[in-house]
Amino acid sequence: TELSSPRLMESPEKSIPLARLLLMGGGLLGLHKIYVNRLPEAFIRLSTFGGGLIGLFYDSFTIAADVDQYNESREKKGMKKGSSVDSHVPFSISRFVFSLLYACWLGFLFWMAASLTYAKHDQQGGRMMAGLTIAVTLGVYIAGNCGDQRRTLYEIFFTVSGVLPVVMGPLLNWSPLQAVAVAASIGTIMGNRTARRAEASEDRLGRVHFIFWTSLFLMNTVLLVDGLDRQCLRREFTVESQSGVKSIDALKMSVQGITAEWFTNSDATRRHFKTDGENPLQIKFFPLLKREPQYLEYMGVQPGTASPHWVEHLSGAIVDAVRGVAEGRNWPEYAFSRRYLITMLDAPSLSTDVFLKKKCGETRRKKKSGLKKEEAAKLGLITKTCEALQL
Repeated sequence: TELSSPRLMESPEKSIPLARLLLMGGGLLGLHKIYVNRLPEAFIRLSTFGGGLIGLFYDSFTIAADVDQYNESREKKGMKKGSSVDSHVPFSISRFVFSLLYACWLGFLFWMAASLTYAKHDQQGGRMMAGLTIAVTLGVYIAGNCGDQRRTLYEIFFTVSGVLPVVMGPLLNWSPLQAVAVAASIGTIMGNRTARRAEASEDRLGRVHFIFWTSLFLMNTVLLVDGLDRQCLRREFTVESQSGVKSIDALKMSVQGITAEWFTNSDATRRHFKTDGENPLQIKFFPLLKREPQYLEYMGVQPGTASPHWVEHLSGAIVDAVRGVAEGRNWPEYAFSRRYLITMLDAPSLSTDVFLKKKCGETRRKKKSGLKKEEAAKLGLITKTCEALQL
């Protein structure tokens, strides 16, 4: 077997101390994986924030082996092809779960960005399906190409693009997140059918692939952050009692404003939510301004005042949490109980206390006799939650 010295000179040996330094300083960005030319793993670290830090902890034990493996493969790349390599890849449940979860994660991130961008429109239309197809396909493909394994892209793509229209279409009419889970499962199964081991002399996925994936991820992140800022953090509201406006300062507060105020001037926040107990507070949210950033106009987005339900729940939960802290309550329990009650009553996401108190009164007057066991149990849970929230 002959070695090709020019190729060896193009890829010098990697250093374990430098790899550990990159892990400590840029692990969240996947720099240590880029260093040893494991670009799929690098993108996974980048798009999952270091795998929730669990991935970085795991990498701290395997980084030395990654460097050694890179240096060994660097020598083998100069060898002539034709060496016998067992291409069979046995089924691995951990690999299957990893691919499934990562594909669902990318699909979830795109769904959030798309639902913020298009609000309540086109939730199951062509643009949503096309974006979810790309996100789930990339998730299965990138996870499947980690290490020395390879998957075939076009088979995964055709499988996912065939599953999503069926489960999201009029036949089943499943939600986008349900469709993502199903498409990721079937796409992973199909990807495993094409699984093979890469030859020692075979090039890994290159920097062009990594730049393309990162560009899509950054574009999605910009849409997600900008949408959350416009539709959640800048959402304006007032704090009123039944007798009128509680405070002139509370006439126009925003979600991000009240949160920042709690950390900088908690006494002022407590005054906003102070009540005598007789007049319940009403937190009234304003509709969104019917104005969108100019770049969304190029994407065909029409100005509107609607937000996805999950964004309205998030805005309400943040204000509920701040209110719970200001009133000396157990704020996680208070915020969760209020969101739970709104969901169980099928009430608007940003309902006021007065409205919820009225719905709780109607629930208490309902007779449990004659109801099914499940309906009676649900009625009991709603009543207990109303009492816990003093409504």
